Amino acid sequence: MEFINTRIKFLFRRKNLLNKQIINKIQRINTKSKFSEIKKTLLPLLDTDYPPQDLCFNIRNDIINKHSVPERAVDIKILDVFMLENKLESAKIYFKYLKSNNYPITKFILIKYLELLSLKKTSISNLEEEEILYICDVIRKEYEYIPPSILLIYVNALCLTSKWETVLDIIISNSEENINVKIMSYVAAAAFRNGKANVGYEFINKIEFNCQDMYKRNQIYNQYLNYYIKHKKDQLNDAVNKMFHFWKKHDIVPLKSIIDSFVDTCKQSEWEAHYVHMTFDGQCSHCKNYLSQMALKTNFNKLFKSVLSELLIGNDIFQKTTPSEFTQFKEFIDKTKPFDIVIDGLNMVYGIFHKSVIQDIISQFVKERKKILVITREHKFNSIKWMLKFDNISIYLLKNITDDDLYMLYATLASGSNARFLSVDLLRGHLNKLKDVNMRKAFTRWQLTHRYSWNHVGQKNILINPISYNPYAQINNGHWHIPYKETNKSLHTPIDTWVCLCHSRR
Repeated sequence: MEFINTRIKFLFRRKNLLNKQIINKIQRINTKSKFSEIKKTLLPLLDTDYPPQDLCFNIRNDIINKHSVPERAVDIKILDVFMLENKLESAKIYFKYLKSNNYPITKFILIKYLELLSLKKTSISNLEEEEILYICDVIRKEYEYIPPSILLIYVNALCLTSKWETVLDIIISNSEENINVKIMSYVAAAAFRNGKANVGYEFINKIEFNCQDMYKRNQIYNQYLNYYIKHKKDQLNDAVNKMFHFWKKHDIVPLKSIIDSFVDTCKQSEWEAHYVHMTFDGQCSHCKNYLSQMALKTNFNKLFKSVLSELLIGNDIFQKTTPSEFTQFKEFIDKTKPFDIVIDGLNMVYGIFHKSVIQDIISQFVKERKKILVITREHKFNSIKWMLKFDNISIYLLKNITDDDLYMLYATLASGSNARFLSVDLLRGHLNKLKDVNMRKAFTRWQLTHRYSWNHVGQKNILINPISYNPYAQINNGHWHIPYKETNKSLHTPIDTWVCLCHSRR
């Protein structure tokens, strides 16, 4: 009966959710339709960059009367259309019309106009800077703490002016959760554009390690290169080297579009550049140098303690297991460790492997005299009990509701720095729960050098050993080797796309 009641409640909740989704979709359609109608009325304004005052007057009244738009909202609607159609000059003329005819200019109209000014792609004029600074001053006086949506517009616009550094005080005074990737991107770009590289580096570091959003990545790095190309060309090579060292220090894997910009710049500055691949043992296909061996930048024991305290002993683990179950497992590991390889058994059975493939993998490990631990759930025991015929394999059974990822992590880490693991799971969720940035980087390095992966070759799955080389930017015998990626997703598997760069005067 309890199951039936629970199911009924679930179905009611789902029905309400679907109803809300339908209503929201209808509202979006109606809003889009109304916006299209307003846009048609505005076409005469959109067709000219310098609309006369009588045209502004007539169209403003048409929108109020024909489309039932309240007068208090009409100017924001018109400015919205200007913004979406990228008609900054028309918007400036219209805003000037409102001021000269003494229409009420609310703070919301000012904020919308500020948003329009912030979208300018070229350098702003002195008059535009004055307008931006005036509106920003109004906003500062209006709000003790600027709301996030307005803060984004405020920072973007202010970063276009000569007073961009005042943004740093605003950021300090606002709570950290309000400072998102877009805000940090505006500041970093402004810093590089104005030759304040140290500030730019500080914000790039925060962006690269705390954000998956690709917003304005290219613009930030292009501003960096453009500053040296335009103002300090004699220091360009040093600036390029400094950025490469920055990527090396912080394990940054840049986007391909960013690498392309650096490659183009380098080729024009007496650098040789080639897009390359690395062999499995880390040899460059162009210069034939080998990548350096991977090393954890932090003490292995420190990483283990961090994972233990933040992932294994925290409250989250006991949502899908019990303290007694974990204690029993810990005691078992402490008595039987170290293991050479820990296998996510459930993952393998439900994963991409056929039984024959699993048997091949296990046989390979057995031949290598590896001490193996297979972790799975009770209901999957029959699928893997054949493994017990091998003396060097142990099987540990968890309850059917238990999240086995954390058990696999504990067993591998507790077995020491030489232990490896085999799992389909990329452990993204667990990585993101580590609070310290350096610990997240250390965890990623450990994962890349300790996790077995595989490739599809024809209809076969080929097991690939963990890499031994450092998969981040590095310099080898005067050649920079820098990995790059197509998207800004976190790195959980080794990158196989690289660029090899060498300055001719090294």
